[in-house]
Amino acid sequence: MELHDFLTHFDNYDLETKTYTHSREAGLYALLNSILRTVCFLEIYGYEVDKIKLLVNEYIDQKDCFGELFTIKDIKLNLNRLHDDEKSNFLKQLKFKSTGLGENPKNINLKITNQIISKFFNPTNEVVDFYKSFVSYLGGDLSKIIFVWARRTDKILENNVPSVEKYLEILSTLDLKNNKVLIQTDDQSVIDEFTSHNLDFITIPHISLPKNKGNAFHRNLRDVSDKSFEESYGVSKINHLRQFVALSLIAQNANTVILYPGNPTTFLPLFCGSFDHFILFENELKLY
Repeated sequence: MELHDFLTHFDNYDLETKTYTHSREAGLYALLNSILRTVCFLEIYGYEVDKIKLLVNEYIDQKDCFGELFTIKDIKLNLNRLHDDEKSNFLKQLKFKSTGLGENPKNINLKITNQIISKFFNPTNEVVDFYKSFVSYLGGDLSKIIFVWARRTDKILENNVPSVEKYLEILSTLDLKNNKVLIQTDDQSVIDEFTSHNLDFITIPHISLPKNKGNAFHRNLRDVSDKSFEESYGVSKINHLRQFVALSLIAQNANTVILYPGNPTTFLPLFCGSFDHFILFENELKLY
């Protein structure tokens, strides 16, 4: 397979330096799914990747942020041992969808993605520091955390997101007596609705809600200076992105994770290497 068969106009691969670059205006987890998909294609078809550049143009125009978020380990992949039909079936599962990749992300071959994640998606020390501060705030034991990520804002224009009542229906089937519920959202109305139902829950106050109600945090953020952003939210844009990568580590170690239908639906389980403790919405009513 040739490069033009799977690279999009957002992608570039330098044969000489083995550098893959992704440049696009999108949210962080949409970008991470795209990188994961393309690196899988590259490595499976023999185009080795030594370096990744991620231009997060929605947040900071023409700024390469991949190395600020992840490190690449010097380990050898064993994808050449895969049978041709196994490769073909895997790549067919990587079509883009509003929930990330694949008609059903649970059908994605973890034997392949685990290798890619282990090599290319290792959170930096700065990300881990945010994760540790979150864990400390949450009481230190994530095995007793039920993590609910319930985006709203502009996501309602892209997908049919579950109502708070639907999340509560799922929560009612879980052990709330011996676990804490952690709510992550970008919309104050979600917090207000959970509160109105007398749910006992916590949030991570380190991660601010957008001040423009109803608008996604990342929309046109490149037009806001880093100084102005930090004055408003207490962190730089890079650290804001690091905080959201740190949520991947929260998901990795939580008791249960309930995800709205969006790009984390694919990336978080693949990052964790398992779907076992994830409850994934395909749309507002249906679970994968």
